Amino acid sequence: MALLDLDPKVVATARKLAARAAEPVVSLAKAHTTVAVERATLRLAGITGADSTHRAGDVPWVNRVIDTVREQCGLEHGVVLPAFQALKEHNLGSLTELAEATAAGQVQFRIPAGKELTAAKKAATSAVAKGLKTVDRNRAQRDKLITTGRTFVCVDTVGAGLGEMVLIVQGSSARLTPQTEKLPIDATIIGIVDTVNVESKQIFNAKQ
Repeated sequence: MALLDLDPKVVATARKLAARAAEPVVSLAKAHTTVAVERATLRLAGITGADSTHRAGDVPWVNRVIDTVREQCGLEHGVVLPAFQALKEHNLGSLTELAEATAAGQVQFRIPAGKELTAAKKAATSAVAKGLKTVDRNRAQRDKLITTGRTFVCVDTVGAGLGEMVLIVQGSSARLTPQTEKLPIDATIIGIVDTVNVESKQIFNAKQ
């Protein structure tokens, strides 16, 4: 039984009008992106680590790529297409290698077209799909571990990817990194966990 005595026809009409009013906003959202979305997408595609030589301290490689793509050809088309086009053009083995070359000023990004666009889309789709599988696999492995039941919000200083298991420090130790020194930080990610071994038995492997 409905909690409110509303005419179903009026409700249906109101929903149709609301959907019509929201159409321009939805279309705008679908046609645009954000740095956060592009960063997450590149991390899913496989980029990891940070540039420890940057004057600002350790800067995640994903940030170096996104900043350069935005400067050279904009982000309105997303970052993965220019990234994977450049990956193939420069014959590089990984997105992290691409980021290193980008930081060295060796890469010029552009929006691919024609066959290059098709190839970039195929490579990007495959890489992101692989990343999603890794996230699901790592989540399943983490579920087997004993949880403390606590949740932490941490500053990421190492460029950890989505779904990766990480090592954190808390309290005053969290403020001992170059990025967090003298900042009101209480928890910081300082490492990415590759494997976990208990009594010579491996119970977690990020690559499996």
